[in-house]
Amino acid sequence: MSELQDSGRAGISRLTPPRWLNRRTMTWASYDFAASTYFGVIPVLIFPLFFATVVAPGPSGDLYWGLSVAGAYVVSGLAAPLLGVLADRTRSRLPLMAAATLACCLATAATAAVAPGQVAAAVVICAVAQTGYFLAMSLYESYLPGITTPADSGRVSCFAWSIGFVGGGVALLAVLFIVRTGPSPGAMTSSGFQTSFIVVALMFALFALPALVGLRRIAVPRSASEPILPVLDLMRSWRMHRQVFTLILAACLINSGIVTVLVFSTKFFASNFGASIDRLLVLLLVFHLIAVPATWAFGELADRWTHTRAIIASLVIWAAGILLMILGRGEWVPVIVVVLLATVVGSTQALLRSLLARMVPIGRAAEFFGFNTLSGRASAALGPLTYGAISAATGSERIALVSVFVFMAAGAVVITWLRFEDAAAPHHA
Repeated sequence: MSELQDSGRAGISRLTPPRWLNRRTMTWASYDFAASTYFGVIPVLIFPLFFATVVAPGPSGDLYWGLSVAGAYVVSGLAAPLLGVLADRTRSRLPLMAAATLACCLATAATAAVAPGQVAAAVVICAVAQTGYFLAMSLYESYLPGITTPADSGRVSCFAWSIGFVGGGVALLAVLFIVRTGPSPGAMTSSGFQTSFIVVALMFALFALPALVGLRRIAVPRSASEPILPVLDLMRSWRMHRQVFTLILAACLINSGIVTVLVFSTKFFASNFGASIDRLLVLLLVFHLIAVPATWAFGELADRWTHTRAIIASLVIWAAGILLMILGRGEWVPVIVVVLLATVVGSTQALLRSLLARMVPIGRAAEFFGFNTLSGRASAALGPLTYGAISAATGSERIALVSVFVFMAAGAVVITWLRFEDAAAPHHA
């Protein structure tokens, strides 16, 4: 009888969700779903193709798109620490996050009004949309230290990123429907671009609303310090938080490469492998389907193994995918590259995020995440600018893609400087 009871209890235990998969986690992760309806489609597919085919056809399109991306990174990087401090000091994190979300949605919808050849308008409006997204995500990510424990941060961060890929997949299906039912099925027309901008903006706004309402019930620790110049104050404390700043440096270098691949890969496949908009959408759907379980699996691996080793493993896969893009020929190349990158795009970024959440002082989380955004955005601007400049100068996107190796290799070296045992538990200040 006792054996039957033990067996029954074991069965119930297996059906019980893990402790980290609770209402707070689901509420927080739901914003990742909403935000990814924008990021999973607009900056990785629609914006670059819009620049290349409508705004500035030819090699100059890469340069103008790179300028827009770089501008968004620089502006959001400068503003994020100030917003982080304001959020920590005044408990205005949620209103600021809602305002940034709204700015992204409005600017995305406004892109539908940009006419062919209006380069300046396209660069500015796309940069505003990207800036709003980046600032909203910086504030969103600063909730993570208060959402979970250090032991589960990898799982929670990767779970949210996985949920985000689902949101991106939903938006991709919507855009695929627009492409296949448009006046030229299988091709993206001017009206198709306009409809896509408006539909995705509405999706982001509608899905973000319940997430923002739910986050009202999640309390975030308030910082006790009141520095006048927060960024300088953080930089002066680098000796106290040496490991945090080492991680931020590594993340800056790695994200420079990741950002470049994300914002130029679909244009790269279209130019070098003749991929149509219809095929690109299908490839992105495959990407999202693989990324969901892969990102979750990397979160489990990191918490059972170490974050540092898991990040290094993901960078090896990145190197293989990028090398195949540069040297590969044939229609099969984009498929293999998509499979490789889908395994690590969300995983690498989510693990960097969760490792930072383990290490920062909880009461100054928004401050440190804001500083991370400042440094990360400033450095990430170099990736697209370098790629766009090399592509415009040489006329070869393959040569331009080599620059990504420099950023990622340097980041891999720096990440090995981390002593994971020192980062295993958050510091409290």
